[in-house]
Amino acid sequence: LGGGVIAHLPTTMVCGGAVSAQFLLAGDTDAAAEIIAGLSLRGAVLVRLGVDDAAALASLLRYSSHFFEKPHGEKAYVARDAVIPAVGPAAVRVGWRQPSASKELLRCFRGHPLPLPDTPLSRAAGASEALLHALLSRCANALLGFGDVRAAGSTGRSAVLLPAGGSGGALPRLSDRFECNCAFDIFYYRADGCEVPCDAHVDRGLLHAIWAPAFGLQLWQSGAWRSPAEVWPSFEPWRDVVVLANAEAEELSTEPWWPHGRMSACVHRVARVAQTRVSVSYELRAAFPGAAAVEAEVESGEAEAEGDGE
Repeated sequence: LGGGVIAHLPTTMVCGGAVSAQFLLAGDTDAAAEIIAGLSLRGAVLVRLGVDDAAALASLLRYSSHFFEKPHGEKAYVARDAVIPAVGPAAVRVGWRQPSASKELLRCFRGHPLPLPDTPLSRAAGASEALLHALLSRCANALLGFGDVRAAGSTGRSAVLLPAGGSGGALPRLSDRFECNCAFDIFYYRADGCEVPCDAHVDRGLLHAIWAPAFGLQLWQSGAWRSPAEVWPSFEPWRDVVVLANAEAEELSTEPWWPHGRMSACVHRVARVAQTRVSVSYELRAAFPGAAAVEAEVESGEAEAEGDGE
């Protein structure tokens, strides 16, 4: 498992195999090692929230459920298109959309909150996004040796994680590379949908956090589809966040400077549900390589627009 990352019984692992979010956020090295061990073993690890943080996510679930129950005409106003340099040159949708008859979502990005006034929903979304960003940033920094790894070379998309000067430079803390290309989603799955809500897939980012108290999420583990409760018998749906390794983590694990063993992205899906289901998702993705150029173009366009005014 990655060169002996499990050297002793963890001191920050709570009962049943979940890593304590409190220790992880405090920068505890044992908690970081447990994150690496879990991701190396099965491409997934469980992080247990404190009571207050779990209550904050539960509040988000309640407020977002009320929103999704509104008529489509009202929800359609909570949407805008924006060019986010770290995501790419094309405009992306921020806010509400409905990809299929049984699936709706609210999406925002780091630094680009939901287009809502100051409401309980917007405040709960902001607090939850900040919490999950902090958790995944700690996990990401653990994977890269807390930012002290020196890159010996890189190929493919993972080059965007390296310093501008190319290989051989000191890698900054990974959170610095993920300040904007982080997708925060609140998913709403209807029980009356005929199609599978979300088929088997691997997400393209680095790491993925999923908080889903209702049944539906399934991981491909040991040759079978398993719910989190089947993977971790003491799974607490209202307190546990499932953290998955994504495609970028698998790709990075092939690099010569990677400090751990080979890592596999976790294949997962959302099964048909018997009741309406809300889940919260946060994904760390590598910034678009040409983000600086896109940002300069956006700023230039804004300056021209201001100059056209009276």
